[in-house]
Amino acid sequence: MMDMFGLVEKEYSNVEGVSLEPGSFNSFPCYRLHKDALVSQPTKYLHPEGLPSDYTITFLFRLLPDTPQEPFALWEILNKDNEPLVGVILDNGGKTLTFFNYDYTGDFQTVTFDGPDIKKMFYGSFHKVSSLVLPLDHPWPLV
Repeated sequence: MMDMFGLVEKEYSNVEGVSLEPGSFNSFPCYRLHKDALVSQPTKYLHPEGLPSDYTITFLFRLLPDTPQEPFALWEILNKDNEPLVGVILDNGGKTLTFFNYDYTGDFQTVTFDGPDIKKMFYGSFHKVSSLVLPLDHPWPLV
């Protein structure tokens, strides 16, 4: 998926606001997204038939001390008019993480996570966040 966004060693320099840094392992590069970075791609190239009914979103990130306090999208999909359809918002000022989307009936819905475990994400360490999206009729328990 990284190559779809130009985040490979041969192409990253063409993406504004992205720099290459040493990764955790010598064989894997790490890309720093600076505050002016906008890594985007038309959705039709990534998900030509739209998002599936179930999917996982995973992030590895670290907030630096100079990260603005205003909420910003870690990830989002926009429609052709640049209106958000689904995404994950990080609010550095309020210390919350919000997932939003439109449900199967077309109603907009959000879920906001806060509390001690979420607040840990805002203090300089690397954090991995995974969100699993499933349809209402998915059988339980999930293993």
